[in-house]
Amino acid sequence: MKVENGNYNTNNWLSCTENNATSVTCTASADSETFWPARYYWHDGGSEWDRDNYTKTDIRSGSDYSGHDRSKRSDCDNGICTYAQEIQNFANWYTYYRSRTLAARAGIGRAFAEQGEDIRVGFGAINKGDADVDGINARTIVSGVRDFSGTSRESFFSELYTRGVSTSGTPLRRALDDAGQYFSRTDNKGPWGADPGVEDTTAHLACRASYTILMTDGYWSDGQASTADARANVDNATGTQITGPDGQSYTYSAVSPFTDAHSNTLADVAMYYWKNDLRTDLVNQVPVKDDNINPAFWQHMVTFGVGLGVTGSIDKEAAFDAINDSGITIAWPDPSNSNSAKVDDLLHAAVNSRGGFFSAADPQKFSSELSNVLENILGRSDGAASSVATNSTRLGTDTVVYQALFNSTDWSGELKAVNLNSDGTVGTEKWSTDTASFASAATRDIYTHNGSSGVPFAWGATAADGISDAQKADLTGADTAVEGANRLLWVRGAEVAGLRDRQSLLGDIVNSSPVFAGRKKQNFHLLSDALGGHKYTDYYNTSKKNRREVLYVNANDGMLHAFDAATGEELFAYVPAGVYEKLRKLSATDYGESSNSHTYIVDGPLFVGDAYINGSWKNVLVGTLGAGGKGIFALDVTNPDSFDENDVLFDFTDEDLYSGDLAKLGNITNEPIIGPTNSGWRLFFGNGYNSTGGNAHLFAVSLDNPIGGTKVISAGSASENGLSGPALLPSGTGEVVSAYAGDLLGNLWAFDISAGSSDNWDVAYSTADVPEPLFTAVDPNNKVQPITSIPTLGLNSEMNNAVMVYFGTGSYLSSTDNSAGDTINSFYAIADTGTNLTGRGQLFAKTISSETDGRRVVDGNAATAWWTDKKGWYLDFTFNSSVTGERIISKPLLIYDRLLFPTLITSSDPCAFGGSGWLMELVAVGNKYQGHSIFGEDGEEVDYAVIGYSGTVQDGDKILLPTNNIKGELNVPEGDAPVDATGRMSWRQLR
Repeated sequence: MKVENGNYNTNNWLSCTENNATSVTCTASADSETFWPARYYWHDGGSEWDRDNYTKTDIRSGSDYSGHDRSKRSDCDNGICTYAQEIQNFANWYTYYRSRTLAARAGIGRAFAEQGEDIRVGFGAINKGDADVDGINARTIVSGVRDFSGTSRESFFSELYTRGVSTSGTPLRRALDDAGQYFSRTDNKGPWGADPGVEDTTAHLACRASYTILMTDGYWSDGQASTADARANVDNATGTQITGPDGQSYTYSAVSPFTDAHSNTLADVAMYYWKNDLRTDLVNQVPVKDDNINPAFWQHMVTFGVGLGVTGSIDKEAAFDAINDSGITIAWPDPSNSNSAKVDDLLHAAVNSRGGFFSAADPQKFSSELSNVLENILGRSDGAASSVATNSTRLGTDTVVYQALFNSTDWSGELKAVNLNSDGTVGTEKWSTDTASFASAATRDIYTHNGSSGVPFAWGATAADGISDAQKADLTGADTAVEGANRLLWVRGAEVAGLRDRQSLLGDIVNSSPVFAGRKKQNFHLLSDALGGHKYTDYYNTSKKNRREVLYVNANDGMLHAFDAATGEELFAYVPAGVYEKLRKLSATDYGESSNSHTYIVDGPLFVGDAYINGSWKNVLVGTLGAGGKGIFALDVTNPDSFDENDVLFDFTDEDLYSGDLAKLGNITNEPIIGPTNSGWRLFFGNGYNSTGGNAHLFAVSLDNPIGGTKVISAGSASENGLSGPALLPSGTGEVVSAYAGDLLGNLWAFDISAGSSDNWDVAYSTADVPEPLFTAVDPNNKVQPITSIPTLGLNSEMNNAVMVYFGTGSYLSSTDNSAGDTINSFYAIADTGTNLTGRGQLFAKTISSETDGRRVVDGNAATAWWTDKKGWYLDFTFNSSVTGERIISKPLLIYDRLLFPTLITSSDPCAFGGSGWLMELVAVGNKYQGHSIFGEDGEEVDYAVIGYSGTVQDGDKILLPTNNIKGELNVPEGDAPVDATGRMSWRQLR
C-alpha cells in the first residue's frame, strides 16, 4: 500500500472477493498499491441513490483542481485551487464537519465568534450529570452565564470543541427544565446577580432578559422535566395575573397557537418558564419592544429551538404568525406519536416562549441561521431615543411627530414619522426608515467636502472627482488603496467582504435631533433692503412656498441625511470633512466591541433657516459634529431635489478657523443659529467644549464671507471652559443686537452685537477691559453650576421690559457626569437691566416644598411683589436637603408666562434606562394668567428621563407637548391654555 509520499510493507495489502453469502477469500499482494486518503464524491445530478451519478475525486499532490463549485470559494484564485488549498479544505472538513455533531459544533463556533463582548453566555449539555455550578448542584448546566470576553469566552469555545458527546439518549425536556431552574435562582451567584458566579451583594438586575438556545441533532427521548408543575399541560391552563411598575398587566390566555391537548411536552416546559414570574422578589422591568412578539415584562425564559437535519410537519412561519393573528389555528400533533411530532414540539416550545426556531440540513445554513438567532436576541434589547420634531405648531389632520431612535446592540438608527390624532393622542406610524428604501450604493446622492470645495463622495482619480488624497489616506490607514476604496463603498451602503455586516444603513442617532424644514414664512420682509427685506416675499412665493418638505438628521454612520418628510425616502446625504479617520473604524468587523468601541461621528445638532447671502435668499442648513469632532458645516438646501456638490457652502474644522489656540473650536453640542445683524447675516454658535485652548468664545461667521468675515468674541480667559449655544435678541426692526450664552464655569455672558461693524462687537460687561459675566451661577455651598444648555429669552413688563434670561444648570457631557456628585443645580430667571449681578442675594428664592405621589409643589412660584427689589429668581433642585444630581440640560420653553422643561436625574442602576426626572412648569414673571397652570402641576415625576422635545402643538385651548423619553417612548402630555389668553403666546428667540 502506498500513501502520499510514503510506502508501506507490500504484504499488508489484501485483495478480497466474496465467494457466497457467508464466505470471503482474501489474497495478499506482493505489489505496492496506491491509496489516497483525501477522497470525495461529487453528485452530478439524478438519483442520489445511484452510485453511477457520482464522480470520485482523489486529492493528489502536484495537481490543481477546478469545477465542483470551486468558483464560490474565497481561498482559491478564480475557482482554481492548488493541492495545498485543496488538502487544507479536506482537513477542515474532516476536523469540523464529517459528522452532524462536528458540523453543529462548527456552526455554533462560527456564529458565536461573530458576537461581541457585551452579552453573557453560559453552556449546557444533556446527560452531563450533577455537578456544582456557582455553588449549587445542577444538571445540564456546565457553566453559568458570564461576560463573553477574556477567559470566559475562551472557556466557552474550549467546552464547545472538546467536550465529549454522550450516547445516553436525548432528554431535552429535562435539559430545558434545568435551564429554567438555573434562571430561577435567587442567590447572588445566579444569573440575576450583578456579577454572576461571584458572591456580590449588589442589588440583582431586574431588567435582564434570559434566553435558552436548545440545539439538537435528534429527537427528544427519555428524561422528563424534574419540576412536577412543568410536566402538566401548562399551555392549556390560564395563567395568573402579572403586574409591572408602570401599570402593566398581563394574564396568559390558553388560546392557539399556544394551547394543545398534550401534557409533559417540551412546549409545556417552555411555557412554564415563560408565563410564570421567575423572580417574584424583583421588580418586573424586563424591556419590551413594541415591534416584538414577546410581551413579557417579568423575569422569564425565552426558548429558541435549533435542529440540524431534523424536520417536522408544522409550518414555522404560520406558527409564529398565529401569535398575532387569531385567525390562524395550529393543531399540534402528539409528540409521543412520532419523531416528526417531536420536532414540531421543539417548534411549539419556541412559539410558547416567543422565541424562534429553525432546522438546517447543512452546516453552512446551520451557522447562518444560528447567527440570525443571535441577532434576533440582541435585537430584542430595548432601544433608546434621542429627540423629536414636529411639522406644525398647530394640531391638524396632517400633524406629524418625527421620532429619532437608536439601538446600542448593533448601533443602528431609526427615524419614524408618527401621526397625531385629532384628539392629540399618538396615532399610527406613517413611515419608518426601517422600511423606507434607500437607493443602491452606486446611485445614492452623497456629497462631501475635500478641503477645497464640495465634491461627490467618491474615490475619484483626482481630487476634483471626489475625496482628497488626505481623505483617502484616512480611509486607508495602513492598508492598501483597494481596501480604502472598499471602505468608501461600504459607507455608501454596499456589502463588502471583510467589512462589517449591518442590518440597517442608518446609523445610531444619539445626540442629534431631527429638524423639519417646511414652508413657513418668516417676517423677514420687514427687514431693511440691505438685509434682503425687499426680496423676501418674492423668494418665498417662487422658491419656498411649494417646495418639498424635508426632515434632516445627523447620524453616527458618518452622514447628515435628508429624508422626504412625507415618505421617508432619502433625498441625499452629506459626509462632513472632519470624519474620515473614524469611517475606517466604523466599517471594521469588530465595531462596537471592547477592541473597537462605538464612536460618535456626526452627532451634533442642526439648524435650518432662511438667510440673505450675497444678494440672494437661500435656505441654509448648518450642522455640527457634536461629540464626533470639532467641526461645523453649512449647506444650501433651498432646493433639496437638486442638491449637489455645488451647494456645499463651507465645512470647517478647528484647524480652519484662526490659528491661535484661544479661538479654536471644541465639540459643539448646542444648536447654532442664523440671524440678521447690522453687519449682515451671521451664523452664531458657542465654541463648545474640549477646545485646544480650553477657553469660551462666541463665533459670528459672516455668511457672505465665512473665513474673512468671521468675528470671534472671547468670554474671559479661564481655561477648561467652553461656551454653550447662544440665544439671540432682536431689536424692534428685526436685527440681532444681543446674545446670551452660558459656560462650564457657571458664567452667563451677555454680548453686545448691535454695532454696524463686527469689529465693535464685544462682551456687554467689563471692568478695565476685563470681560465680566452678567451673572455667575453657584449653588448654596458656593459650588460652580455649569451652564450647558441654550437659554430662553423673554421680556419683563414689571421691570420696564427688561430682558429676562431663563436657564438651568447642570452638565451631562462626559462619563463623570453619570454620578450625582455633590453640587445642587438650579433654574434661574435673570433680568438684564443694564448692569451685571453680584450674586444670589439679588434674586428671590423659590423652593420645593413637597414631593408627594409624583407631584411637586414649588413655594413662591406665583409671587410677583419681589420684582421691586430683586433682579430675578432661582429654584434649587433639592428637597429635604437631599442632593440627587438633578440637572437641566435642555432649553426651556416659554409659553403663556410659563416655563416648561424636563430635568434629569442620573442613576447608577443599569435597569434605570438612563435615569428619571421631572417635567417642570414654573411661572416666569407672574403678572399674567395668575392662578392658571397649563399642566396642572409645578412638577410631575417621570420614571424615564425626557430627553427630547421640540415645542408645543396647539389646538384651540388645548396645548400638546410631544416628548421622547430615554426608552424611546413617545408621549404627548396635554394641557390647557389660559381662558383669557390673547395675542402672542410667548416671546421666543429669533429663528
